[in-house]
Amino acid sequence: MNLNLAEKIIQLRKNKGLSQESLAEMSNVSLRTIQRIEKGTVNPRSFTLKTLAEALEIQPSELTIIDSESNDIHKEISILKRINVASLLVVIFPILNIIFPVIIWKRSKKLHELNTQAGKIVTLQILWTIITIIIFFSIPLLLKIFTEDSGIGKFMSPLSYLFCVVLNIIIVLKTTVKLNKSNTNILHFVPNLF
Repeated sequence: MNLNLAEKIIQLRKNKGLSQESLAEMSNVSLRTIQRIEKGTVNPRSFTLKTLAEALEIQPSELTIIDSESNDIHKEISILKRINVASLLVVIFPILNIIFPVIIWKRSKKLHELNTQAGKIVTLQILWTIITIIIFFSIPLLLKIFTEDSGIGKFMSPLSYLFCVVLNIIIVLKTTVKLNKSNTNILHFVPNLF
């Protein structure tokens, strides 16, 4: 998806007083293709960009610069996906959900625009780990205090941990789905500690 390119073409077309139909006619690009480009659902070929630039009376480089900026964002989103999916290592060993995302984040020098979102992913995993540890140890203690039966507490700790892991997996998967749609508005409920 290239929303910057879509916005630029819409703006240029409207500045010229052209409808989508008239731009399609002037450029010999199908109306459907122009509609899809303006919705940001396709990345047009360089020939299509050149043809549209000629019809809009601008240099093709004005549209390809936007396209390369979009590619940079896609690279950053790809890195965010790796950081996010690395959080699933919690299934193997609890602290890996923090270590591997931090390693990927710090080794990646390409995060500029989306560095805050990477910080939110790591922050979520740190907070998740702290909350899970608190729950894991407090449930048996609370059960022993209030029920005076420590037997049920032995089962509740692993069950509470399993519940927390499943919840973490669901959050990671939902975040991945958003990133796959190039939606970078992720984990808005998480403060960024970095």
